Amino acid sequence: YKEGAGAGTGGGRGYEDRIAWLRKLIAWQEEMADSGEMLDEVRSQVFDDRVYVFTPKGDVVDLPAGSTPLDFAYHIHSDVGHRCIGAKIGGRIVPFTYQLQMGDQIEIITQKQPNPSRDWLNPNLGYVTTSRGRSKIHAWFRKQDRDKNILAGRQILDDELEHLGISLKDAEKHLLPRYNFNELDELLAAIGGGDIRLNQMVNFLQAQFNKPSAAEQDAAALKQLQQKTYAPQNRTKDNGRVVVEGVGNLMHHIARCCQPIPGDEIVGFITQGRGISVHRADCDQLAELQSHAPERIV
Repeated sequence: YKEGAGAGTGGGRGYEDRIAWLRKLIAWQEEMADSGEMLDEVRSQVFDDRVYVFTPKGDVVDLPAGSTPLDFAYHIHSDVGHRCIGAKIGGRIVPFTYQLQMGDQIEIITQKQPNPSRDWLNPNLGYVTTSRGRSKIHAWFRKQDRDKNILAGRQILDDELEHLGISLKDAEKHLLPRYNFNELDELLAAIGGGDIRLNQMVNFLQAQFNKPSAAEQDAAALKQLQQKTYAPQNRTKDNGRVVVEGVGNLMHHIARCCQPIPGDEIVGFITQGRGISVHRADCDQLAELQSHAPERIV
């Protein structure tokens, strides 16, 4: 991996001197019979705010004091950190909360797929202490959340455009400049993440394409319902579609939450800007809607 190359080589001549000194540790270990004597020598000559450890190949890595195996892994490369599942110090398994000591030789155990944990970002747990490590973990989760939001946003936008009878290509031309985005994925991520209010977006599209506004559609629905009595049990089959009697050509759609089929007892709910949503009579979502807006049940 090249991402971490040179990251610990700052500091000029002083840094080079310390690295040269550290490489003498192995020779000192052979010369000094008392390991405690060597440890005292190390402590007396190294700055307290840094820790120097070795890779399995013997390369020296300079880290802030208090760094953990995960800090080391992310220092080497983002991908090493994301795929890290364990660490060994001198061949012995250590926990992620282990604080690296001067002269430790550390080996990172990885898996094929990246799978960092959000717990690693919790400062109270002590998994990651360096800002470099935390920033790389944050970046990974931002990307993952963005991908999920794009998928969710596409589904939401496709549903709305289908009800409005507007193509994605036409909508994109108006929505990107409206919300100051350069790419469709940016727009979809904002929709999926809840950063764009759906009602405002729908009203904007209706105005751009001369579609009836939500208020106009609601008024039309109420007017027709005042003139005709809606009977839930009255419905006919038309090539597999549910035809709601009493609403004429008023826009209506099958609710995705319960997806009623011919033969089910159905109830309608007047939506804002999407006509009547047809639910099964025993739909939990319908019960929730009814508790908040009983006057819109038909």
